Amino acid sequence: MNRLVLALLCVAVTACDDGDPCLYAPAKDIPANQLRDPLTGTCQPFGGGGCDDSCGPCPLTDNSTEPYPDWAQCYSSCEGLNETTCKSTSGCRAVYASSSFYQCWATAPSGPIQGGGCTGLDAYACSRHDDCVAIHAAGTPIGSFQSCDAESSIQDPGSCVGAVTCTTPAPACPANTLPGRANGCWTGYCIPLADCDQLPACGDLTEKDCIARTDCVPTYEGVNCTCTSTGCTCQSWVFDVCQTK
Repeated sequence: MNRLVLALLCVAVTACDDGDPCLYAPAKDIPANQLRDPLTGTCQPFGGGGCDDSCGPCPLTDNSTEPYPDWAQCYSSCEGLNETTCKSTSGCRAVYASSSFYQCWATAPSGPIQGGGCTGLDAYACSRHDDCVAIHAAGTPIGSFQSCDAESSIQDPGSCVGAVTCTTPAPACPANTLPGRANGCWTGYCIPLADCDQLPACGDLTEKDCIARTDCVPTYEGVNCTCTSTGCTCQSWVFDVCQTK
């Protein structure tokens, strides 16, 4: 019995005393820091990993000796804030995909900076200001940084739904867009269907907007129709209602 115990002890010592104290040790599950690249808007991992130091001190890794970039932390408390709250919260900045509000991100650790202007700032400098907004190209999930602007330069395009009570006529919007509305009136913006906060019900759509929606179908009423046992022939057709497909 004593010989068996001694043999096991020798094996354990050999596993730890092999010139590399981490050669046989399992890696520790140390999560990496997720920092947001201000140019692309994507989260990049920094650090993490490591080894089990039960057999001795672990060597330093490359990530532990290199300084992290001055990028904002991903998944911060800023994310999830709406546009208005984001702009009024210190340390948070509004980000837009084209002209539509996309998300609220944290500022870089060296910020938040206020004042000094926003026009002409590059992606990194813009990310340090919480009184500037970053304009990115549209994309999935978002395109690359395009420009930096003051918060006041971005107007709210409004919502795609909601009652309109003012007498101002709606803007003539192209296909696959809907006129924005806010506070009971039209905002003057044409919002792409993909950027709508909510799509109106099919039954509320005009013929043109109904045709543009893949989840809706227009129905028509015949005028001056002649019908037989095999079907009807009508002189013309008039849009009746838009229905859910």
